[in-house]
Amino acid sequence: MKKRRSEAKTKATEPVPGHRTVPLRDRGRGSAARRAALLRERTAYHEAGHAVVALLLELPFISVVVRTQGRRRGWVEMKPFPRWRLRSSGARVAYAFAHVTCSLAGAAAEAIRFGSYEAGSCSGDMRDAERMLKLAPHIAWPRRPDLSTELARQLLNAELFSTFKFLRRALVWRAVRRVAVALVERRSLTQAEVLRLVRGPSGRSGRTTAALARRSRP
Repeated sequence: MKKRRSEAKTKATEPVPGHRTVPLRDRGRGSAARRAALLRERTAYHEAGHAVVALLLELPFISVVVRTQGRRRGWVEMKPFPRWRLRSSGARVAYAFAHVTCSLAGAAAEAIRFGSYEAGSCSGDMRDAERMLKLAPHIAWPRRPDLSTELARQLLNAELFSTFKFLRRALVWRAVRRVAVALVERRSLTQAEVLRLVRGPSGRSGRTTAALARRSRP
């Protein structure tokens, strides 16, 4: 009986074939490195969702950045939207909903890639989208009142689902994935670099990219 116990104890302490044994002093470092890599990848997909949707919906931006330190892990630096494109009420409504879709694209990209999105890191985007939805009637028709908070939140959930379906489209998701991989490697991309990645290795022309945007609109 004692012999069997000692044999079982010996087998339990033997290393599993094909697995690398990590010393106790190095396990914390490895797990910290893995967590940092996962966080960087999650942030890259989040910001890639924003950047690709901004490009396809013709919202101009300067650059998209991913950082591993500090409170802000990533951001898209937007350009001022041309006022001459907002002269009609229809154009203003389209701009408001494009802004909402772009704000929600980060959370949607995280959910597609990782199965869920981080509520804390996406809270600012959600607030921006909700604020824009509340102001949408007033933006289109200045005399109209804003939407109620309850109705804006209902619209927010519907828009988040719509944005999720938008990014799940094959052409759009391939573009998001290419931009995310580039962000992990380079940490920052300009709008021109994002455009080249969206066009893909075949180098689609500007007209084809515009057609992709029209076909991909949510």
